[in-house]
Amino acid sequence: GSFTSTAWKEAKDFYGNSDCFLYQLYPTFRVIRPKGGTTKNFMYCNSESRSRGYDGQAHGIGFGGTTEKPRFFICESFDGCMASASD
Repeated sequence: GSFTSTAWKEAKDFYGNSDCFLYQLYPTFRVIRPKGGTTKNFMYCNSESRSRGYDGQAHGIGFGGTTEKPRFFICESFDGCMASASD
C-alpha cells in the first residue's frame, strides 16, 4: 500500500515530499521510505484523459522510480500494474 500527506493532482511529472511511503502488510510488515539524497520522484498521477494519450508516459498512479518504471504503479486500466523492490 501507500501513504502520502500530499493531495493528489494530475500531472505529467512527479511531485510530493518525503512524507510519502510504501508499506507491505504480508507476509511481514515493512515500511519502504523514499531514498535520501536529491530524489524528487515521490508520487505520480497521470491520466490518459489529461494527456489525451500523447505524452508517451504511463497512465495511472505511481510512487518512486521513473515515469517509465515507477517503484509501485497502478495502471489506469488495471492492466500492467507493478511493484518493484528497487528503483
